[in-house]
Parts: sequence; structure tokens; C-alpha cells
Amino acid sequence: MGDDGKRICLISGENMQNQAFTLYLEEQTGIECVLRRELRRCATSAALANQTTLILADCLFVHPDTIIQQIEQLPTALPSNVMVAMINLYGSTAIELRAVVQGIRGLFEVATDLDTLVRGIHAIIDGDVWIPRKVLVTAAFTNDEDRPKRRLSPARTTLTRREREILALISTGASNDQVADRLSISPNTVRTHIYNLFRKIDVPNRMQAALWSAENL
Repeated sequence: MGDDGKRICLISGENMQNQAFTLYLEEQTGIECVLRRELRRCATSAALANQTTLILADCLFVHPDTIIQQIEQLPTALPSNVMVAMINLYGSTAIELRAVVQGIRGLFEVATDLDTLVRGIHAIIDGDVWIPRKVLVTAAFTNDEDRPKRRLSPARTTLTRREREILALISTGASNDQVADRLSISPNTVRTHIYNLFRKIDVPNRMQAALWSAENL
């Protein structure tokens, strides 16, 4: 495989169609892809192994509410190396907002074509999110009392000036490379700063970091 140490876990039914789908994803992405039935066990195992893992939860196999509940019931927030995306999702603003708040990195509706899915997988594995623009806009303009509750961090005074600069840039949708170019630092330095600021403000991804920034800075 081209991306050693990375893995895709498809959470779905164990049948020939899904076995063929995992082989297709493996061929198209160059990342090992396995079929599993339990999201929580997969997430826990990946976290303990410190393995970069993208969990694709099939909404035709597990109801979206159940997927979100399983993430909510994890003993700790998802670490940065364990990412979750929903596939075969029928659009529902309420469910999509809950998914974003709980740190789900990707939302792929049932009509998503395979080429788009593969591009989205690569983006998420590389540290970005694949969330429809309409969901991001809705999340950004949802009133606090209407927004699903999530953990907030009191860390506004502990961020360094550089971390605040990077947070401001990624909140506008800038990629790591774009941040590096803007601030004249290396992409590795950007990744280190992002890791540290995510840890300080207790968020798992860029979307929640942007929401935290809007509320706290």
C-alpha cells in the first residue's frame, strides 16, 4: 500500500458487495481498507494503536443517530489520528449539525459519486474536512441556544500569538500549505501548532476550532 500506517475502516454489513467496495477503495486510495461492524470498537482500537484511521460509517447499515450516539458515548473525544465520516447519508440539517459538533470530519450523501468520495477520503486523511458548504454556513450562524451542546475549553488566554494567527487562518478555510505560505513557516510547523491549539481548546477538527474561535475570540 502507498500510505503505510494508515487505514480505512468501513462500518457496514459483511457481504460480498461491501467486500468488493473495500477492495475498490483500497485500489483507488492506496490505503489499506477493512470491513468492520462496530464503530466504537474500531475507534477505540485505532486510538490505542495510535494508527491514522478513517472510519467510514455506512448510514444504510447504521442509523445516523446511532453513529452520533456511539461517538458521544466514547470515554474521551476522538483523537486527531482517528477520523469519522458518514457515507450514504440522506440529508438532514439537524443530524448534519449534530455530526459536525461531535467531530465527524466528512458527510457524503447517498447520491455522492465514487470519484467524489475518493477525493473526500484523501482530503480527510490529509487533515481537512469534507462537509457540505450549506452545513458549514448553517453551523456558523446557528444561535447558541439552538446549537447542540459540545465541550468548550476555557483556553482563550493560553493560546500563543502564533496559535491565534493560525486559528484565524484555518477558520477561514485555509489549508496547512496556505497557512505555511502566509506565515512563512514550514507545513510541519503548522501541523505542530494546530495539534497544540486543538489540544488547548479541546476540539478534534477545523470545523469545531472555527466555531470555538467565533464564540471565544
